[in-house]
Amino acid sequence: MSVGSKPSRPPTVPSQKAESMNRGEEVLSNAYREICEAKGFIGELSTRLQQLTAEKATDSERIESLESQLEVVKNSNKALMLSARSAGGEIESLRTKLEACQQKANLDEELEDEKRR
Repeated sequence: MSVGSKPSRPPTVPSQKAESMNRGEEVLSNAYREICEAKGFIGELSTRLQQLTAEKATDSERIESLESQLEVVKNSNKALMLSARSAGGEIESLRTKLEACQQKANLDEELEDEKRR
């Protein structure tokens, strides 16, 4: 080999070269098909992600609405409890007045009985 000359390659047979090119084309074709399939799969995943994101937003809105409704129910319950306590106090007061009226009526009746005797 002289300086500056290219190393010699073994001679290639044209059929080997064609076979190698065919394999290369097949590999490229398979790779292209797999890339297209992957792009389709990525598109499907992207669509599903958008759907899930929309569902999550809807679920968040529902949760906020339910929490708001729960707060209204809690406040109504508190108001009802206060009203019930107040009504209980009024009932007790009326019961006491009724007992006093019954005692007075009993005393008045006894007094009338005494006057008749």
